[in-house]
Formats: sequence, structure tokens, C-alpha cells
Amino acid sequence: MSKNDIFYKNDAGNNFTCEIKNFNSNKLGEITLIHNEEEYTFTTNLKNVYINMMSNVERRNFLNAFKDHLKGKKLNALYQEDKKEFVELSISADNMKPLKKELQEFAKEYIYNLRKEGSSYQVKLKMLTPNDIIVLDNKNNEYSFKYDLLDTYFYEYTEEERRKIIKYAENYISKGETIVITEKGKIGYGAMVDIKFGYSYGNSLNDKIKELINPYQEKTLYGNVFYALVSKVIDGDTIEIFNGNKKERIRLSGIDAPEKKQAFGLHSTAALNNLIKFKKIKIQYTKEEKYGRILGTIFVEQDDKRKTILNVNQKLVEEGFALANNSLYAHSEKLAKESKKGIWLIDFERPEVYRQKNKFFKRWYFLLKF
Repeated sequence: MSKNDIFYKNDAGNNFTCEIKNFNSNKLGEITLIHNEEEYTFTTNLKNVYINMMSNVERRNFLNAFKDHLKGKKLNALYQEDKKEFVELSISADNMKPLKKELQEFAKEYIYNLRKEGSSYQVKLKMLTPNDIIVLDNKNNEYSFKYDLLDTYFYEYTEEERRKIIKYAENYISKGETIVITEKGKIGYGAMVDIKFGYSYGNSLNDKIKELINPYQEKTLYGNVFYALVSKVIDGDTIEIFNGNKKERIRLSGIDAPEKKQAFGLHSTAALNNLIKFKKIKIQYTKEEKYGRILGTIFVEQDDKRKTILNVNQKLVEEGFALANNSLYAHSEKLAKESKKGIWLIDFERPEVYRQKNKFFKRWYFLLKF
């Protein structure tokens, strides 16, 4: 690279305008770039869940279609001198949209356009996995199909996150249940299917996944409310929920749980996880905290016969896994303390005192927690 090739510099490295000449379909991620009539090789990981669905022939056809899609578009290539390689490609005319993101969106649309209505079959459900549905026919022969969930954000999440979503979906659809699958086109070395189940097959797995991933919101006299699926428990007073094609953090209001490195910190995290694991939660909130998380009270339906609604924030305080930081849960804290539950079994340091005393933690507190 000569100095004349530099388009502009920033802290990340040198940036160049270029065009794509070719994708290597045998070695996905190896791209030939043209800049000032010279060719350069850019190597990156371009694999995503949609490309992984494709057969070798489909992948080749897709890459040719994607190359035509980019024809005439100027790209921005970030080159780092210390590594002597390109590290990122983005589309100049599209607000520097990363090429990986454009590729994933185009791959989703490409597969979507391959779909066509096919035959329907009655089968028995054997298993749901993050990637496939496994079914049995009337002779107990086993078949595996891809989900036709392109209308949802299901495939935008990692395999582990998809596993959690499917685990929640199993509350609606049972192993051994008779279901109807309808072919929606061939992909890779198999087929994508739409799945209907339940009474007279009136329920759609596609609709249930949409319902799980997209929080339902409403306004009440007590504030804003939405119903969401938990993607992760961060610690004893912070969780993460699925929200469309992204995740959002929720801070439990009115309580303060021990930090993970404190005594009972991991116990507090585990207690919260046990209360809301594999359940859809109701979150009542009135304001957003300055660090970008929503402050809210979490409610969850119990597994008892009466389907009791539990205030999770209050429960954590009652069982000694969190402290009250407002008057609402002060009585619950008093009862936990008198009963020597959880943190009250030991000589306990309040979380805010721990954060103030631990300077290193205080310095990195927001990076780790937020």
C-alpha cells in the first residue's frame, strides 16, 4: 500500500475506497477487492445462519447474486498497517453499513424468495432444536426440517439464544404431539416447513415465536407495562430481554442485590434466574434509568393451580437475596432480617458500601454492569 492509496485516516487505521471483484465460494470470506486498478485479497468470517443453511450450489448462486447486488457500489476498506491486512468492509453510500450486515440481510431475503408452497403432512413431533424440527411419520421414520421462521427475528440470534426461545416455545407444543408440517421450499439438503399444532391445528409456531420475541406493550393506571421473554440474567437485580431483533436490559426497581464478587452475589443471581427461567414476564415501568436500562417491577405467573402472580422484586427482598432501596419493600427487608434469611445470615456489607470501598470495582463498575 502506498501513501497515495490512503482515502483517509482515523484511530482505527487507514481507509480505502474499493469495489468487489469476486467472492471465493469455496473459501467463504475470501474476497478480491479492486482499488486504483490493483487487486487485493480481503479475508474475513462472512458466515451466518442463513448461509449455513445453503448447499454448495446455492451458496455459489447466492454469492454471484450478491456480487451483482453490489455492482457499482463503492465500498470502504479499513486497513491496519500493524496487522498488514484489511479488517473491515463497509458500504460507503449506505452510511458505512458493514458488509457483514448487508450480506446477512441479503441472504435472508434470498432464502425467503426461494420459498414456495408445497405438500402438507401429519407427523408426530420428536424434538425441537435451535436449528431444526425433528419429526416421526406413522412408521416411526425420523425426518429433520428447517423452520420457516424468516418472518421473525429468530435467526438473528445466536444458537444459544435460539435454544432459549425454543425452550419457551415448548410450553405451547409438546413432544409426541401430532402436528402438521407444510413444505415451504428446499434449502440446503432438506426442506423448510411451516408448523401448525394444537386444537384443530389452529396454532402456528411462527406466530408463537413472534409473540415470544416481540414484547407486547400496553399502558395502565400504574404505568407502562410490557410482556417479554428473558434472554439472560445478568446479576441479582439486572436482566436482559428479547426485543425484536435486539436485546434490552432491565434494572429491577426498588431493590439492590449484592455484586457478583460479594458474599451471596452468585446466590442472588441464581435466585432471580430460578424465579424467571423459562417464563414470560410482565414488566411494569415508569421511567428509564440514565444508563440506558429500563427501571421496572417484574411479575411472573406461578406454577401453582391458582396461577398466582408473583412480584419478583419483592420476593428477592423477602428471601434475603436483595436489599430494599425504597420504602415499598422496607417491611419485606425487615422480615428477612428478623428471620435471618439469605444475606442476613452473615455480617453483610451493603452493596453501595462495597462499591464505594472497592476503588477498582468502582472505576470499572459501569463497563462491567452496563
